[in-house]
Parts: sequence; C-alpha cells; structure tokens
Amino acid sequence: MAGFDLYEALTQCRQQLLGFGGHAVAAGLSIMRDNLPAFNNGFLEWADKKLTIEQLQPRLTAEGECSLSLIDRRFLRFLDSLAPFGPGNRRPVFVTRNVQSIGSPRLVGDAANHLKCQLFHNGTAFDAIGFDMADHYEKLLLNKPLDIAYVVEENEWQGNRKIQLQLKDIKMGDSA
Repeated sequence: MAGFDLYEALTQCRQQLLGFGGHAVAAGLSIMRDNLPAFNNGFLEWADKKLTIEQLQPRLTAEGECSLSLIDRRFLRFLDSLAPFGPGNRRPVFVTRNVQSIGSPRLVGDAANHLKCQLFHNGTAFDAIGFDMADHYEKLLLNKPLDIAYVVEENEWQGNRKIQLQLKDIKMGDSA
C-alpha cells in the first residue's frame, strides 16, 4: 500500500517477534503463537496512526486504453521485455471499453470465487480470468457493454499456451 512502510511497522512491534526482515513493501517475520494477539494489536495500532482514509481506498492505475485487436504474440513479447515485474515495476494494466461477454461465464475455483469468461471487442475475442471477482458475474450475464481493466498474460494449461486477460476490474459501459 502506497505510503505504508511495512518494515517500519514491524520495527514498532519487534518486541513480540522472534525475528523479522524485509523492506517497505515486503517483509517476513517469525513469532511465537502466544505473541500473536499482542502483535496484532500493536500492528493495527501503528497502522491506524499511519494510514489515512484515502490510502485505504482501492486504486487501480491503468497505463492506457487498448483495443483487444492490438493484442497478439508480438504485443506479449514486448510486455515480457519489461520484466521482471514487482513492487517497483508493476505489470502494465490496460483498459478496453465497450467489450461484450460471449459464451457462458463461469465461476471456478474451490470456493467458486474466480470468474472465467470470454470477452469480445472489435472482432477479437480472448479468454479472461478474474481472481476473487465472482461478485462481477451478474454483469457478464446482462449482455451489455462492459469496460474492463486487465493485464495481458500467457496461460499454459495441459500443454496449450494462449494469451489470456487477467481481469482487475469490470464496470458497466457508458452505453449500458
């Protein structure tokens, strides 16, 4: 979360920890089970002091709009050349407007909390997956234009490699 230093927060709670390490955006720790309640309280107290309401609002930043017809193997190779991806170099997020859901969307995963669908725009269709996005399922059933935010990735399953969109958000389109 932007503006919250995880290492600093752990430093404030170090008396409950056996050990810890890391940096502002990633860390690890060791703790005795008996110290969990005190650690939890201390960590939350520190977070309450440091975090603002604005920082707690979900944000999604997109690099730009993209027609699905522009996405191909060459596009994917270009994106891969930007790797490695991580906290200081996030995988690019794109937006496409007025996308149609085609076929039958499905809820997948052990808890049926992932959304699997096929999306169509300007003559091009891609499989898409939205992890923990089951709450968007009904939008896909309405057969109305959607605006999507996603990252482009390659999915390999049973020896087959395909370009897939990993959904980050779905909104009803302006003409919906």
